[in-house]
Amino acid sequence: AFSGSVVNISGGEVGLLFDAESGSEVNISGGTVGDGFQALSGSVVNISGGEVGLLFEAGSGSEVNISGGTVGGVVDALAGSVVNISGGTVGPGFDAFSGSEVNIRGGEVGVNFNALSGSEVNLSGGTVGDDFDAFPDSEVNLFGTEFFLDGVLLDSLVLGEEFTITDRDVDLTGVLADGSAFSFELNPFQVIGVTADSFAPDATLTVTLVEAGDFDSDGDIDVVDALLGQRLGQDLGLASGWANNFGAGSAPLSAVAAVPEPTACLLAQLGIWMLSCRCR
Repeated sequence: AFSGSVVNISGGEVGLLFDAESGSEVNISGGTVGDGFQALSGSVVNISGGEVGLLFEAGSGSEVNISGGTVGGVVDALAGSVVNISGGTVGPGFDAFSGSEVNIRGGEVGVNFNALSGSEVNLSGGTVGDDFDAFPDSEVNLFGTEFFLDGVLLDSLVLGEEFTITDRDVDLTGVLADGSAFSFELNPFQVIGVTADSFAPDATLTVTLVEAGDFDSDGDIDVVDALLGQRLGQDLGLASGWANNFGAGSAPLSAVAAVPEPTACLLAQLGIWMLSCRCR
């Protein structure tokens, strides 16, 4: 895909070693793309369906958005790349290299995820398989509605304020912003050949308490959260917390609950907003 081109793949089969060059946009909603697909610097790749083979690489300066479909194993996010995962399935063997940013809001990421030194991983939804390793000088940030250390609730957290976890040799569990449960073993050292999580003592690990329904973990609940919630397959009713907390920012939960807004009205607002985006 040459610079300035837009390539839409909705079916069929694309062979090996397909490249999205700088300035190109590739949209994959179906079909099959072979092994060795590279998103080169300055490219944008959107994957909402179909199947991408093994050895997928998000090159330096690229943006990759995965909301559906299947991406095969051995995925590399190189320095300067941004990878956003909100749905679909990403195979085992994901390496986030120094200078990369990986945002996981939904979907399923396979076993053996490596946050290498200098990388940033933000997790607010979805599931991540066993053997999650945070290397020295990496940064892992979790956003959720409750957190536990060895089964003890962290009840002193302040809504919207990140809290650094320095403990090791304990289990960190809880519920992410999208309602998904998570569990990490905070083993301080990586043991090769053993399927266990590890978080180096000098890896930065933070947790941030957010409102239920704050799918993008930005501290407020708005139409963007509604769209993300729909993409993640979440119910926008009371179960997800979105309708009850719509419009909430830094206000305490008690204040939000005191002034609920009807769900029908919220969905009407959402429809108007989506229509205006389409017109633009």
